[in-house]
Amino acid sequence: MGCLPNSDSHYCNITNLFAADNRHEAKQYLNSIRELQTAMQYYISHEPTSENLALAQNLMQIAMKRLEREFYIILRSNRQHLDPESVSRASRSSISEFGDESEEEEEESRAGEDSISEVELFSMSAMEDLKAISECMISAGYGKECIKDIQEHSKIDCR
Repeated sequence: MGCLPNSDSHYCNITNLFAADNRHEAKQYLNSIRELQTAMQYYISHEPTSENLALAQNLMQIAMKRLEREFYIILRSNRQHLDPESVSRASRSSISEFGDESEEEEEESRAGEDSISEVELFSMSAMEDLKAISECMISAGYGKECIKDIQEHSKIDCR
């Protein structure tokens, strides 16, 4: 695992939160951020001068930096798998996942999934992670940082 450009060396030793063996931890992390957002909203409306609000804001900044780092790592390590064709297939899969399908269509879909290549599964997993991270960052007001990472990733691909 590499480091972010211009980052401190201590970030290099942190395990990738969205690695296959950390899925549960990644989900817990995202849930903790949502809980932190709820706490911040409480303090903003009930105790806006509370030291707890300042602490929560600092924690949120740290959490967002970590998510930004994870987002960058996923983009960087999966850029060869995130081609437009893979993205299109994965989008269709995620749409059908939430749509109203009959049992027969669901069985056909599952049968088709068996023929999905490992690369496509990897790409779909990366896209799910990117979506979860971006939704979390945007809901916390850090959408600009998410866009910055995508733009930075695009610059890398153009080199």
